[in-house]
Amino acid sequence: MHRPSSTAISLLPASVEDIASLIRVHMAAFADDNPARLMFKNKDEYEMMLLDMIKAQLFDPKVAIIKAVNKHTGNILGWQACHFLGKDDDLDSKAAAVEVEGVNPETKNEEEHVRTLHSVIKKDSVRVQKDWMANRKYIHFGTLVVDPDAQGHGVATALVRWVTEKADERDMYCWLQSSQAAHSIYLKAGFKDVGSFEVDLREFAPGGMEGGWGWGMYNFRYMLRLRADAEADNGPSFVFHPQQPPKVALGKPPSKLWSLPK
Repeated sequence: MHRPSSTAISLLPASVEDIASLIRVHMAAFADDNPARLMFKNKDEYEMMLLDMIKAQLFDPKVAIIKAVNKHTGNILGWQACHFLGKDDDLDSKAAAVEVEGVNPETKNEEEHVRTLHSVIKKDSVRVQKDWMANRKYIHFGTLVVDPDAQGHGVATALVRWVTEKADERDMYCWLQSSQAAHSIYLKAGFKDVGSFEVDLREFAPGGMEGGWGWGMYNFRYMLRLRADAEADNGPSFVFHPQQPPKVALGKPPSKLWSLPK
């Protein structure tokens, strides 16, 4: 079977001048991602969240945003954001900061189901991350996106390798919450499944559980990559703990669902 050849890329730190391109690639990569489409009421809200998030990350000394640039065209094909965390970092405070990024202060307290999905996912993610990573030095993988036209050419693999090499150099663990699409990429990079969080997207979709929209179940996986000297480590064993979908009281669903640009 024919396999696509790798694209000639350079991995470089992103800058403020790249923000528009980073947003474009992110929205294109998640155009068909059901959880992303249910978390925000429209594409403008989604784009504003990305703008605020990327700005904050670019000026955070503990965050690295690495872009994959086509050597021939100069176009950004994908990017990776990761957070270098120490033993004393407070995950609760950092989660609270992430929770309100991109949310209008005048509406952040409203009961909107589009943010309920986000808060449910975030709550479980922080809980599991604290259980596994408290009092450890590690790199938290955040965003990993590749332009659909560049997928299958080694861009994501190169971005992940950049981070894992930094982890090995600094003797750090790696932690992440994986989407279904990226799971195989992380497995190849040496990550192991240590838990999961299954969500019934019908609870958050137009029409609710009886809507018949075919959203189905979505499984997020928690993944850990050991330090380079793992043989001498006494960390938690790898145990897979499947969990039940969350049960959340939802408000009235919207009349229709927005779509990301193709």
